[in-house]
Amino acid sequence: VAGELDAKFVQLGRQACEAANGSDSAADIIPAGTAVRAVVRLVPGCGHAVHVERPLELLLILDDFVA
Repeated sequence: VAGELDAKFVQLGRQACEAANGSDSAADIIPAGTAVRAVVRLVPGCGHAVHVERPLELLLILDDFVA
């Protein structure tokens, strides 16, 4: 989860997703055969502190993930 205005963590999240979802750089982190589906969820109009700036949106994203 990242605020869409936080360019650094939007980029890091996208890189982490690429690694988790099967690029070669994930080989040392994720065991072969592991089913992983990573996504980046961006909170519109939000900066770095999603939990402070948009706590309800963060809660809904986390609730969706856990469900």
